[in-house]
Amino acid sequence: MTLPADLDVTRQLSGVRLAVLEATHRVRSPKRSTQYRAVRLSIIAAAAALALTAGTIIVQATQEERDHSTRCYQDSSRDSEVMEIVTGDAGFGQPGTSTPIELCAHLWKNYAFAPDLETDDNPDNGDFPVPELVACRAEDGVAVVFPRVAGDPSPDDFCEALRLADWSSD
Repeated sequence: MTLPADLDVTRQLSGVRLAVLEATHRVRSPKRSTQYRAVRLSIIAAAAALALTAGTIIVQATQEERDHSTRCYQDSSRDSEVMEIVTGDAGFGQPGTSTPIELCAHLWKNYAFAPDLETDDNPDNGDFPVPELVACRAEDGVAVVFPRVAGDPSPDDFCEALRLADWSSD
């Protein structure tokens, strides 16, 4: 048996050599593959975090809405019926303006939360009882007012329990 010449071996292996070279160009190195996976996982994690927090992103109210709007809630829950009051030109804290609590107290005195209730001919006589009211600041910056009933947190802790800021703090 005779061994093939070097030139014959080179010709026979040239096809195999080309196939190996092509395959190595398609396969990633272990280092690049690890980096690729790490980047991919980071992007997926960031997208998931963004998707999960998208529902909690709060759009800030305009300065005019913060200065002239109050939301009055019927119960000490953010899920209760709410009425919004928009005041005139002067914002809260200006001379001659009402506070959010005073505005909502007016609704309670005139029982705006139960308009079907049988009352006398003057709906603005203000003879209905007003519960203790607590003013907070919503995430968008607008004043929100809730009635505080027995068993609710103290007035100092009320807003914090609803995950809101105290209205007087800025």
